[in-house]
Amino acid sequence: MVDAVDPLVYLQTNVARLVLATALGMFLGLEREWSHKSAGIRTFALISLAAAVFSLVGSDGLLIVGGILIVAIAVLLAVRSFVEPDVDGLSLTTSVSMLVTYGVGALVANEFFIEAVTVAVLSSLLLVLKRELHQFAWGLSREEVRSAVEFTILAFVVFPLLPAETVDPWGAIQPRLVWSLVVAVSGIGFVNYVLVKRYQSRGYAVTGFFGGLVNSTAVVAEMAKRARGHADLHGIAVGSIL
Repeated sequence: MVDAVDPLVYLQTNVARLVLATALGMFLGLEREWSHKSAGIRTFALISLAAAVFSLVGSDGLLIVGGILIVAIAVLLAVRSFVEPDVDGLSLTTSVSMLVTYGVGALVANEFFIEAVTVAVLSSLLLVLKRELHQFAWGLSREEVRSAVEFTILAFVVFPLLPAETVDPWGAIQPRLVWSLVVAVSGIGFVNYVLVKRYQSRGYAVTGFFGGLVNSTAVVAEMAKRARGHADLHGIAVGSIL
């Protein structure tokens, strides 16, 4: 026999979802409001609330139509701001943020609370760290961009495609396990390069400490490669390895 659901509990649960969706929308709109954008804290809160309402009424069609309308409005206002610079429109970042906010409201309504909070926090960080991210991107050389692309291919394209089971008759070779060492060495090398470029010799100590927690073998290999031919780095490299 299925127990009857208390209407009051059901109502409280839905109200809590609506409140959380509104709060996360306000949180995402806070940075846009602070940056004096046309779509601010109230607009983002309403967008997230609308997505939560559409999800709670159980209408997938209504949720999809709402999402399409959000995208259409954002695109039209963004295009208007490019065509008529004097008219208050939306930037591309704000338009995308509105769509993300709509998705956050839908996540909350469908009880993906942790995922919704995670998306909201990450999105807010991307918005707040605009200047730092631009400075970081502009400061990269062509070689650094290529290294980042190569590491991404190694870690997120090749690695998932490799079988986790052994492929030899003796059960000794696991392609994914072997490739994880390659990814670890490449990742530590890339992170070490970025840290040394920013913090000079102190970057080796940071890489040695945190990299050793992940893969000490990769750290030793990276430090040995960096110290080869640079006598002034021998002491720092040894200290980092230890």
